[in-house]
Amino acid sequence: MGHTNADTLRKAYDAFSRGDLDGIPFADDVVFHIPGKSPMAGDYRGKAAVFGFLGQVMERTGGSFRLEVHDIAASDDHAVGLTVHSGQRGGKAGGYNSVHVWHVKNGRLAEFFEFPDQPAFDDFWA
Repeated sequence: MGHTNADTLRKAYDAFSRGDLDGIPFADDVVFHIPGKSPMAGDYRGKAAVFGFLGQVMERTGGSFRLEVHDIAASDDHAVGLTVHSGQRGGKAGGYNSVHVWHVKNGRLAEFFEFPDQPAFDDFWA
């Protein structure tokens, strides 16, 4: 069995893949940090803002966005996901690799830092 924070993140990714946003154990004051120059870049603070961001992900890809998890590592305070993102935008398929670093507090995902292949990320979301 893995670290409890790895299990938490695995369950969160599974819930996201099913479209079950309420099944993701976000802290009430969760913060997402999305880098780059695309319209998706910025900081999203609180569950409502994060749910809005995730809704935009699905809206901008016509519901085709997929997140594939290659591996998860965790410690007492963090969980890291190695991921591949794919979807359709503007009639063409695309995607990018990304590293997700999560700060975990009391079994809740509290803060998210995305480290994507930045040129591919910005191109995909432009």
